[in-house]
Amino acid sequence: MKVALEQNIQGLKKASSTVNLAASRIAKWGLDEPSNGDSVELNGAQRPRHVLRQQWGRGPDGLSPEVDLSEEAIRLKTGEWAFKANIAATRTVLDMERETLELLGPPSKSEER
Repeated sequence: MKVALEQNIQGLKKASSTVNLAASRIAKWGLDEPSNGDSVELNGAQRPRHVLRQQWGRGPDGLSPEVDLSEEAIRLKTGEWAFKANIAATRTVLDMERETLELLGPPSKSEER
């Protein structure tokens, strides 16, 4: 049971990092190049926003050099589903552990004699 819980914890961490990566890339979308004067305020500072220009190919991190919002939306949903699946698996392991403890719990007083 301990191994199953450790695997679920690793799965939760991986799902969280997937969601964090997608959220980070979405938050940075449009803030790197000046454009036609359109800007957004972020942390009290005006930052330029540009239109999404998707380029083919992969960047050094294995992701597209420009942020593709549809790709990031899929990454967010995948992370969400993985997180929910790991939570459900954790609940199942804990339920199995509880049932096992009930079956193999302390002997009753009549069995001790």
